[in-house]
Amino acid sequence: MLHPLPNQAFRKDKKFNKFALALTMISFVLIVWQELGMNLQYRIPQAAFSKTIALNDDVNGGLSRSKLKTSNGNSSLTCETVQSDTFSFCSVLIPVNERLGQGVDLSRYDQLSITLSYQEKEQLRDTILIYLLNDEGLPKSRNTFESMRANQAAIIPNLGNKSSYQLPLSQFSVPSWWMYHHPELKQHSATFDNVKYIQIATGDSFIAKNVTIEIEDIAFSGKWISKLDLYRFIVIVWLSSAILYGITIAHRHIRTLTQSAQRLHSEKQNYLKLAQYDHLTKALNRRGLDHLCRNLGSGCSVILFDVDNFKSVNDQYGHDEGDRILVEIVEYTSTNIEKNCHLARWGGEEFIVICEQTTGTQAYAIAERLRGLIEQKIHLIDGQSLTCTFGIAEVVQSQDQAIKQADVALLQGKNSGKNCVILSQ
Repeated sequence: MLHPLPNQAFRKDKKFNKFALALTMISFVLIVWQELGMNLQYRIPQAAFSKTIALNDDVNGGLSRSKLKTSNGNSSLTCETVQSDTFSFCSVLIPVNERLGQGVDLSRYDQLSITLSYQEKEQLRDTILIYLLNDEGLPKSRNTFESMRANQAAIIPNLGNKSSYQLPLSQFSVPSWWMYHHPELKQHSATFDNVKYIQIATGDSFIAKNVTIEIEDIAFSGKWISKLDLYRFIVIVWLSSAILYGITIAHRHIRTLTQSAQRLHSEKQNYLKLAQYDHLTKALNRRGLDHLCRNLGSGCSVILFDVDNFKSVNDQYGHDEGDRILVEIVEYTSTNIEKNCHLARWGGEEFIVICEQTTGTQAYAIAERLRGLIEQKIHLIDGQSLTCTFGIAEVVQSQDQAIKQADVALLQGKNSGKNCVILSQ
């Protein structure tokens, strides 16, 4: 028999066609939404600008002088660099979070936007260095900020005019001087998961200069889902769908064999189950109990009991009545023993209960409760009460030995007048 080709099967599979169409529409909507929406923005609050501090080259023995002024959510730095034995610079440190000392995870953002004006007394051109200081719990040095990872980028400002600058975070890198100060670290790529400060510093020109930098606004922007992550997700969904469809097609070709195997397995399980359960009472039989309790060790107790005068019941009332009595005994017993106890039909009118983690005394209490319950609840067709005799033994050496001891105790109970519970000593 010729099977349809995959593309023919695809056309015939209306459900999958509908699913593929829906998936296409969802993919298109997500791509458009990612381009036009999903905007994520974090703007440094005005309260954080009021906590701005100045940091100059005097921390390294330099001579540069600066003046910091903050007002109305702006920070203004006036700096006069002085050449000395160290690199000359002035800078401001603006907390990223208004809660001082608490960082912000900026790893989901793509771009830094900063609005500032730049003036130099002699109209000298220079860069402005931007640092995102990420606290990674490194040991503190004499300069606390040097222990934070410096992620650096630079802009070339316009002289005189206020301008906005956009810096992709992908352009930030760790400068070589920071790597030199932290040789113990093996990873030197830019990190933004706990940024505490943004540092804005004069440029890397060695020429002495007189600069005024006024910072008005700092914001970070990005997407709730990056384009790369979205495309990766869409590709994974489509690949998964294609694989699932391929598996479905393959399943169609082997369905007959699979169903046959399942039927054979089901029949095998049913036969195994029937072999372990008593047909009449649906309780476990000896084989089922042996399989269940195969790995049980000491700390268990055995309760062995049988129906008193059961032969007379069969003789006087018939085997149907006897069968009904056995079924009721199993029903009442199974619903009134602990979860760690296992009931089985031992043979004829004899039953066994094996209780895990149960002492002989505890098993005696369980048996006494069952004895009273059976006597009270189960009656013959003419209303007469039914009784059972119980023998108890605690597993010390082996289950087989305990069963023998319980059988002896059961026999003692029979000889003592029946309808009683005997604990093997």
